[in-house]
Amino acid sequence: MIMRKKFSGISLTLLLLLLVALMASDKSQAAKRLPLKAQVGSVWDGDTFTIHGVGRIRIMGIDTPEVSGKLKAAEPFADTARDATEKLLMGGGKSIFLIKEKGGQDRDVFKRPLRYIELQDGRDVGEELLKQGLALVYVGKGFSRSARYFKAEMRARSDKLGVWSEKNPHWLVKQKAAIHHVGDFRIVQGRVKAAAKVGSWIYLNYGKDYKKDFTVSIKIRDWKKHFRKVYKDPQQLVGQRIEVRGRIGLRNGAMIRARHPDQIQKME
Repeated sequence: MIMRKKFSGISLTLLLLLLVALMASDKSQAAKRLPLKAQVGSVWDGDTFTIHGVGRIRIMGIDTPEVSGKLKAAEPFADTARDATEKLLMGGGKSIFLIKEKGGQDRDVFKRPLRYIELQDGRDVGEELLKQGLALVYVGKGFSRSARYFKAEMRARSDKLGVWSEKNPHWLVKQKAAIHHVGDFRIVQGRVKAAAKVGSWIYLNYGKDYKKDFTVSIKIRDWKKHFRKVYKDPQQLVGQRIEVRGRIGLRNGAMIRARHPDQIQKME
């Protein structure tokens, strides 16, 4: 009986390992099956659409106004952004091209494939939405088209197009108001009052009280890998008016974690 139980336990462990391996293989095969050229099935919102047999695809490098959900009303220009994306992707029934970032992030936090989307005439869909003021540059872990995407966004901001035509664009948040936007992707504006290294983190504080005021957090490993190419030392940012973009979290007040220097832009 003891030997039988022992072998039974070993068999169960092997079965579980086999199932895990098969699941991993299925995910790998699904990623390989993602087409390079396809026709769009439907458009969910300004930055997400579906392809038959594949599911939802997230457009790389941008974030558009959120459509309405169970607990939140639609953000300004959400329907306009969705309509613009639908017109770009489905106009004329032509196929689109899905382009993977080389060596970059393959999927978002919801496991949706991240891809640049190009039309048959060569236009980049993400860039087109930025030009119309219907999208923000979404940096994430950095990407190769960031320079041209930022150029498109800044021109739309200057020309007051789309969301930027609002008197107070909802994407722009002052540091004291950031606490009211936890969970949202926003650009927080303010002046860095202090910079500190604590353990494995660097903190850029927008106010005197780090427990209440807005803070930017940066892992020291990220600083060494990315930020040090732009800033010699965190103290360089003290006294500077900056805007930082990202999803606002909550830890001793409102906070954005910066993983890449493109998330931080000087305002002066």
